[in-house]
Amino acid sequence: LLNAGKTFEEEKLFLQATLGTQKLIVRNDLIKQQSDFKPHNEQPSGINKIILLIVSLLIMVVVYFVSKYIKKK
Repeated sequence: LLNAGKTFEEEKLFLQATLGTQKLIVRNDLIKQQSDFKPHNEQPSGINKIILLIVSLLIMVVVYFVSKYIKKK
C-alpha cells in the first residue's frame, strides 16, 4: 500500500490481468525434466577403456624417456 499506492486486491487483479494464470506442471513431466539435467555417469565401452589404458601407458613412457634425456644434458 505504501510503495504502489494499491490495495492487495487491486495488486492481485493487476497481476492476474498482466501475467495471467500459469498452468501447473504435471508431476511426471517435472520428474522427466529434472532427470534430463542430472549428471549422467556413462562409462566408456570395453574397447575404449583398453584404448585409454594404452594411450596412457604410451604417454608415461614418452615422459619417462624425455625426462631421462633432459637429465643427461
